[in-house]
Amino acid sequence: MTLKQYNLERHAEKLRKQINNWDREDADEMRDLLIEFQRAYDKLEREGVTISEIDGSDLPSEEFPEGFDTTGYWALDKNGYAVCGISWEEHELSVEKIE
Repeated sequence: MTLKQYNLERHAEKLRKQINNWDREDADEMRDLLIEFQRAYDKLEREGVTISEIDGSDLPSEEFPEGFDTTGYWALDKNGYAVCGISWEEHELSVEKIE
């Protein structure tokens, strides 16, 4: 492993900790962390370095409203905004207000 790969791996693990410890205050922050993690993950994978992915079903989140279809919704903040999108692996996430 090169020093560059090592540093990128450390950066990805730091992002993973930030994601796991998200305070649920700002969905924009979670969206940005997920995208940045995936970019680091993708780059490491292209270079032959394997790290574990993030489990989307295990992200910190406020409870979604009862009966709400959470397909494509990943994490809800305390203000009612959710990170959403088909897949963060494609870096296509947005933030929407949940009514």
